[in-house]
Amino acid sequence: LQALERAVQAAPADPGLRFLAGYHYAFLGFTTEAVDQLDACVKLAPRDELARLLRDELRDKLARPTAPPAPLLPGLPPERNER
Repeated sequence: LQALERAVQAAPADPGLRFLAGYHYAFLGFTTEAVDQLDACVKLAPRDELARLLRDELRDKLARPTAPPAPLLPGLPPERNER
């Protein structure tokens, strides 16, 4: 991912690198960063339907609030995010 980020910095107008970065960010759970990269990709390559679909799906994910996960074992309190 670090090598990909360096490649994007070196060639910011390459839509392929932007798409790849967005895909990897999404896979790793960095949804906001993924949307940013895919936005750049769509601006650079407006006919890229896959980038547009993935970006829109991730935007929808950001708009939906997420519920805390259910406890792993019945009777235990739900886990809290300690970050």
